Amino acid sequence: MDIEKKVRETIGKYKLLSKEDKVVVALSGGKDSTSVLYILNKMGYDVEGLMIDLHLGDWSKIHLKNMEIFCRELGVKFHVVDLKKELGQGICFIKAVLKQKKNLTGCAVCGTVKRWILNKWARKLGADKIVTGH
Repeated sequence: MDIEKKVRETIGKYKLLSKEDKVVVALSGGKDSTSVLYILNKMGYDVEGLMIDLHLGDWSKIHLKNMEIFCRELGVKFHVVDLKKELGQGICFIKAVLKQKKNLTGCAVCGTVKRWILNKWARKLGADKIVTGH
C-alpha cells in the first residue's frame, strides 16, 4: 500500500483539508506524527509543527531535538510549548497530584492536558486544522 496515496485519498474523500488551510501538526517525536508532517508538507499543505515539552527527562530532550532538526530540514516552522511554563509543572507531577486528589490516572490526565494545550496553541498560531498521527 502506498501511504501517501492513502493519505491523499482519505483527505479528499472526507474533505479533511484544503491547500488554503493553515495546518498545525501535533508532534510527539514518534513515527506517526513525524510521517504525517512529512507527507502533508510533501503534498503542499501549509503545515507547522507543534510539540509539547512534557519534561520527561532524556525522552523529551531527544525527541525535541530530533523534531527541531527534522522541521528545519523540511523548512517547516516548529513551535514548542513548555508544559512547566504553561502549567507550572511537568506531566509526571501533574499526573501524581491528580491521582492523589481526584483519583485520575494515566491517559485521562495526559490526553486531556495535551489536547487542551494543542487546541489553545493552534488557535494562538491561527491554525484552521490540527492534525495528529493517530
